[in-house]
Amino acid sequence: EFEYGITDRLELGLYVVYVPSPAEYTSVAPMTEVTGAKQRLRYVFADPGEWPIDVGVYGELVEGDTEVEFEGKILLQRRIGKLRIDTNLWAEYELLVGSSQRDVVLNPTLGATYELTPAVHLGAEGWMRAEFSDRAPSPLPFALRPAVYVGPAMLFNFGKLWWSTGLYARVTEVDYTMQAGDP
Repeated sequence: EFEYGITDRLELGLYVVYVPSPAEYTSVAPMTEVTGAKQRLRYVFADPGEWPIDVGVYGELVEGDTEVEFEGKILLQRRIGKLRIDTNLWAEYELLVGSSQRDVVLNPTLGATYELTPAVHLGAEGWMRAEFSDRAPSPLPFALRPAVYVGPAMLFNFGKLWWSTGLYARVTEVDYTMQAGDP
C-alpha cells in the first residue's frame, strides 16, 4: 500500500494485492479479497474535533482477477478525551469478471479504542458482512450467510510507522456444526 496526502484533507491510496486462492476453497465460497490493484480517495470535511462528529468519505475502485468492485464508505468518528468511537458505513458493488453476476456487499463496522499511552491503544471492534447476489444459491451455504464478528484490537503508534491488529470471533450462528465441504 502506498498513501499520499494530496491536501491536508484528501488522501490517495494505491494498493497491489496478492491473494493465494486454493481452488478447493474458492469453488465453495470466494475470498473476500481478490488479487489485483486498488485505488482509493479518502476525504475528511473538517479537522479532527472541529465538528461534534468527525466526518469523512472514502471511495475505492478495485480491478481484480475475478471482479471489478466499487466501494464507498461514510466515516464517522467521535473523540472524548482518550476514547475514540468510530463507525464505517461501508458498501460495495461487485461485477464478476466473465459473468453477468452482480453482488452488493454491506460491511458496516463499529469500534472503540482507548489511548493508554500515545504509543499504545487498546480497543474492541465489531463488523458485519452481508452479501446479496443476483445468483445466490438457495439455501445459502454457511460461509455466504450474513455474519457478525467482534473482538479486541490493539494499535502501536511509532510516529510515521504504526501497527494495528485485531482478533475476531464470529458471533452469529455460533451453534452451527461444520459440514463436509464447508470452507
